[in-house]
Amino acid sequence: GSAEVSYLVFAGELGWKDFWFAFAGPTLAGNIIGGSFIFALISHAQIRSEKDTTEKMERDRKNKEEKLRLEKAQKLKEADFTAKREI
Repeated sequence: GSAEVSYLVFAGELGWKDFWFAFAGPTLAGNIIGGSFIFALISHAQIRSEKDTTEKMERDRKNKEEKLRLEKAQKLKEADFTAKREI
């Protein structure tokens, strides 16, 4: 781990060049790439979730409008039928 490598550097057993090129550089690159990947994955999941919610809300709104339209048409039919019966 980093504690062991740092100990070797400060004890003089490992040079700074070896430390940076053999340990710190690859570790830094891996953390940057891995962190970017995890961040992108989480962001994608969040946006996809929000998109699904938005689509569901839009679908529910359209269904509600259609239901209200059908109820209104049914009431008009009933009123028309009642008016014809009274004549």
